[in-house]
Amino acid sequence: MMPKVRKILFATDLTKNAEYSFSFALDLAWRRKAELIVLHTIEPLPAIAMSHGTLEGENQYYENVKAHAEKAVGDLFSTCRKKIEKEAGEPCEISISSLRCLPGHPTEEILKMADEENCDLIVMGSHGKGLLRTTLLGSVSRSVLERSKKPVLIVPIPSSAPIVK
Repeated sequence: MMPKVRKILFATDLTKNAEYSFSFALDLAWRRKAELIVLHTIEPLPAIAMSHGTLEGENQYYENVKAHAEKAVGDLFSTCRKKIEKEAGEPCEISISSLRCLPGHPTEEILKMADEENCDLIVMGSHGKGLLRTTLLGSVSRSVLERSKKPVLIVPIPSSAPIVK
């Protein structure tokens, strides 16, 4: 018997490579009629930058990054949804139930969100930078995979796809 997948967390760095892994998450959520939550973490500003700026400047930085991320996720969603509809030959009737753009360390925020939202599956992409396992998976993907108590689907970039940094 297949486990129930009712809620999927898609964690993304919003690079160009995210489109491929987002297509997997969206298709899986659509076919399983699961809720889809998207998480983008914003790396904290270095202490040196915060010591030279103001709290207002830091807040503005996070707001700007969040606005950019929300637009990028919307564009990504539209692109991937059209691809799924074209391949399936039917409407892909799904929406993102929640989009979160949170400051913090990616691994910690992904694991915390998966627990808080009671997600059944975490989906994320990997980087294809080199031959070593840690480089191939990426430090965040590797860390989430090693520490998660929930199933994690790591979507590698296909060898035919160009790697975009």
